[in-house]
Amino acid sequence: MQEKDANAKARDAIRRDCPRVWIKKLNDRQTKGLPDTVLVWSGHTSWLEFKMLNGAESIHNELDGIQLVELVRLEQQCHRAWVVAYRKGTRTMGDSLTIYRPTALLNNNEPGGTKEWTSHDLMLSHLNCYGVARFQGFDHGAVSRLIQVTHASY
Repeated sequence: MQEKDANAKARDAIRRDCPRVWIKKLNDRQTKGLPDTVLVWSGHTSWLEFKMLNGAESIHNELDGIQLVELVRLEQQCHRAWVVAYRKGTRTMGDSLTIYRPTALLNNNEPGGTKEWTSHDLMLSHLNCYGVARFQGFDHGAVSRLIQVTHASY
């Protein structure tokens, strides 16, 4: 799976679970630095930057400095900006999805969190405490759930 495919599947899950959501894909040359996707639902706006990683590759290998600066600004203004990293598995570890708070990635930090997988119910708790939530497999539903919970009660 490529980054654009993961992005499309996450957007499809959001459209399925969030009635009347407005989603706009932004990633092109004129929008350098802005996140890949902006969406508005239930009176709130979220910004999502999608990345595809291989094995143990660091998020910082794929996340451009300009992107991180813009994501941090958006997080500080609207509290709904996220980096969504799909990680292709290896022989010793399976595919996974990691959602990061941009401020947790400052200064080349790689937030640790817990060693356990995050459940959809604990997502906000892990994002608030650790700056990261990790899910087993390419859990597109976790991205949709992020929008649901942050737009309803964040």
